[in-house]
Amino acid sequence: MSTPHVFSATSLDEVPPSCVRYASVDGSVPGARVTWDHHVTGEPINLDALPERIDPSRFDGVCTTHPDTDALASVVAVLAGGPTALPAPVLDVLRAASHRCDHLVAAPGLPPEVDAAGLGLHRWVVAALTEAQTPAAKSRVFGELCETVWARVQSGEPLPAQGEAVEGGATASELLDEGRLVALGEVGLADLRGGRGLDPRVLYETLDTALGVFVDDHPRGGLRYTVGRNPLRSDAPDDLGGLLRALARREHAHGPPCLAPEPVPGAENWGGRATVFGSPWNYGSRLSVREVVEVLGGEPEPGDDPALSRSSR
Repeated sequence: MSTPHVFSATSLDEVPPSCVRYASVDGSVPGARVTWDHHVTGEPINLDALPERIDPSRFDGVCTTHPDTDALASVVAVLAGGPTALPAPVLDVLRAASHRCDHLVAAPGLPPEVDAAGLGLHRWVVAALTEAQTPAAKSRVFGELCETVWARVQSGEPLPAQGEAVEGGATASELLDEGRLVALGEVGLADLRGGRGLDPRVLYETLDTALGVFVDDHPRGGLRYTVGRNPLRSDAPDDLGGLLRALARREHAHGPPCLAPEPVPGAENWGGRATVFGSPWNYGSRLSVREVVEVLGGEPEPGDDPALSRSSR
């Protein structure tokens, strides 16, 4: 039996021609025969959205909209035949890595050594994907990472791990000096345009705001936003769904290519889950930074959009 091809895609034209019976995990890829997406169904990590048993021979491909550790864990589970087909120690590490990816903190109830292994796996994935600069490159690298982990699972070898956080991203002091990292009431803003990568924990640890919004360049022009709750703040809101829906309605008011005012798969609108969400995949958002910050309940400064007037263009 051939192994399903692993890839990432946010539109049909990014799906390999050889894949016609593909499953989508941790995101809703257009045209998928089956979709297991915790952004839609609400589970904490995507492994929890998978059925216990899966027949991988049903698929010629397994894909995601956004290559990351949570998606990798689900791909490996699909290749194995479902989460319960994986060895229990492997499944525990994949759960720990997924939780570190999506929630930035250790998963509750797992032993420290399992969390450490999961964090190491997550850092290994981040390091490899950071090197890939284009969507096509990230899709290829993501497939290679999934194949490597799956091969390790089959052979019984230890899962890959990296001991330290990825270097090369912007530091808090650099962004603060440049006016790219600012607290606007309870909303922390990081302006990452120009390829300035940043570990989300840096914003939350530095500014201690309840919410964070990260703005960077969309590859097709315009701005791309990611919004999240601060997992280090116990009083941060648990469900950002109302804010997501408000921003989706505003995006839809600008017309096509946005197709519907609801943040649902196929709407070409904002989307995400209870604790983190973002602007459309396939085009730059038409919303200004000021508008996004105000919807989130922040306090933008007078004048131009906060941070943008102070940062390099």
